[in-house]
Amino acid sequence: KEKAKHVNDVIERGDLENLFVDCVEDVRRNVIKRRLKAEIIGKKKIGKFDENSDEAKEFEESLLKLANLAKDRVKFTEFTSQDRNNLLDLFVNNEKTLLKVYEILFPRRQNQAQNTNSLKQIATLKNSSDTIRIGGIGGKASDFLKGDSIHQRSIDETQAGTDMQQ
Repeated sequence: KEKAKHVNDVIERGDLENLFVDCVEDVRRNVIKRRLKAEIIGKKKIGKFDENSDEAKEFEESLLKLANLAKDRVKFTEFTSQDRNNLLDLFVNNEKTLLKVYEILFPRRQNQAQNTNSLKQIATLKNSSDTIRIGGIGGKASDFLKGDSIHQRSIDETQAGTDMQQ
């Protein structure tokens, strides 16, 4: 069991590392896209145009292709503080990351199944046939507990629980 748990931890850690690397790559592409846009606009080869136009969409696609080709040229040290914030935002707000953090903070207990079984056992103990009776001859209760309100309440609750289960 320990070995299987360790393997699962390594796999999950690998998944989170891959997710983080993907986030870094997304930010790198954005950095390259931003640089290319600035360079093109700076050289005034293309003037500014409406972001919703077909030209703008085509321009975005070509920038993404160039960004994919040049992604290894951007080092992490070249990220601005905004880029680093975007990276953290992408990683932290990812569903897989949030689930992993939740699982670490609130681990499933192995005893959870045992607790469920214990609750079932407690529920079945309220059955009148499982109740311990201090009985005399013929199953009658002893005179010792007669008139004891706690004993009577216990019998009443047991009977009510039995009635509800049926």
